[in-house]
Amino acid sequence: MFGPAIALAILFPVAFLGVYAIQGNYEAASQHYLMVCVLPTMFAYLSIQVIQRFIPKHLFVLILGNGYVAAFMSIILSGTLLLVIRLVMGEANQLDFEGWFLGLIIIAFMEGSLSGMLLAILLIFRPHWVSTYNEDAYMSR
Repeated sequence: MFGPAIALAILFPVAFLGVYAIQGNYEAASQHYLMVCVLPTMFAYLSIQVIQRFIPKHLFVLILGNGYVAAFMSIILSGTLLLVIRLVMGEANQLDFEGWFLGLIIIAFMEGSLSGMLLAILLIFRPHWVSTYNEDAYMSR
């Protein structure tokens, strides 16, 4: 909603410093920040770019696409990529695939729902905070 640069700046102290304070390990903190923050942010940004390019401009599409679908896809794609990485690294015998995908679907639906609701609220009260909102494109009719 605020753009990838602001999202990564806000997520950095939470993800990196939170893990570093608990484990005291820069490598684990860096991996956590990369996998839990940077990767989903990039997938969400790419999803928003695809939606803006190929789907007509409409306020409902903005809320559903940029709020719900982008968050949903970022979780699904990030979780699937992390699963593939774990499989390639030889950790297949330690994984519960059904549990992984069930948890991934539950988290993705909740993330999409919360992001969609938050985007709708921000579009009502603070539309200038939403980086993908252009009043001329969405409210011209």
